[in-house]
Amino acid sequence: ASEPRAAPAVNPVLRELLWETRPAWSPSELAAVERKLAQVRVTSVPELREALREGLNDRLRQAGQRPMLSETVRELQRRLGQSHAVPPSVPATPRSGVGVPPTPRQ
Repeated sequence: ASEPRAAPAVNPVLRELLWETRPAWSPSELAAVERKLAQVRVTSVPELREALREGLNDRLRQAGQRPMLSETVRELQRRLGQSHAVPPSVPATPRSGVGVPPTPRQ
């Protein structure tokens, strides 16, 4: 018989986003953050985006959890802001590795 999982069921996309945001986190630190977020009903990227808009750290404090570092919150916001579209100032780069120069704006 296997033990139940320590971390709540978290969307794998959310887990990847968290780990990309803070690659220095150990697996146990990542699991602790996932549990903390689950306490405030954040188990997916859309829920995280909404919580960031509404004040994630306030929700964490109200649930008796330690708030996330402001640096982590800013990085999550930055990554989520870029998750659906590449900003126009960033040139597309083909898979071949050859860079495409940016188009001058007038």
